[in-house]
Amino acid sequence: MRENSQLESQMKVLLNRAPRLKYLSTDATSFLKLVQSNIAHPSLSQIHLKHYRTRINRYMNAEQCSILANSFIGRQYEVLTLRIDDRNIILDLVGKVCNLRALHCEC
Repeated sequence: MRENSQLESQMKVLLNRAPRLKYLSTDATSFLKLVQSNIAHPSLSQIHLKHYRTRINRYMNAEQCSILANSFIGRQYEVLTLRIDDRNIILDLVGKVCNLRALHCEC
């Protein structure tokens, strides 16, 4: 639990120190927790979500993708790269992420 709050704090510090950051490659599970805290970063437009920490749950499910797409920061993505467990998620992402120009999915 403490590790998660420390990770969230470090990510917020990183985003605050890099105001012109456009691209971020990070752990999907950790980033989802951060997204739920309503972070904002005006220039972040490309995100690559990976699963570094675990071999289990390496693919994002519909609920996780919905959290991402409905988040404040999620709506501004132009390029999104992630692993999903169902191809139907693509339709949801395309419909909700209004600035999306490129979507790279692995199923």
